[in-house]
Amino acid sequence: MAAIGALVAAVAAGVNAGKLFGIESGRDTVSRNSREQSQAEAVSVWIAACIGDRAPGSYGVVIKNASTNVVYDVEVAVLGAGGAELPTITLTVLPPGSYYLAESASSYGWEFASEVSNFDAEIRPVAKSKDRRVMVLRFRDAANLRWERLKNGPLQQLERVEAPIG
Repeated sequence: MAAIGALVAAVAAGVNAGKLFGIESGRDTVSRNSREQSQAEAVSVWIAACIGDRAPGSYGVVIKNASTNVVYDVEVAVLGAGGAELPTITLTVLPPGSYYLAESASSYGWEFASEVSNFDAEIRPVAKSKDRRVMVLRFRDAANLRWERLKNGPLQQLERVEAPIG
């Protein structure tokens, strides 16, 4: 009889251990996902206007990397005046900081990125435009994870990128 009792106790302990393992495993997954997403959540972009420094109506975007690491392979799709598709912004690297890129008539479509703090003029967010908007932001973080933020704000992981050799 004692052997049956010990067997029942061992089975119950095994079931409880399995439940606890599942709980801990779930916590570990949530923690890992949170760590992986923390840099990506610190990268954002919005439409802005440079007030006072340039001709009236000077528009562009502010790209902000509030993390402590560089992000890579940045692509930003933007709609301009009248909802016209502007050339995609492509940056090989985006160091930590906030950078303003003004629209340009050049073939690239954008001026060089300059830190917002370097402007004497006000860089003001354009929050009410119905046609000027950021459609998508894509980048690769320091852990080689690709991310995408769509126009309405959700952030999603795309895929892990293999580290280049050499």
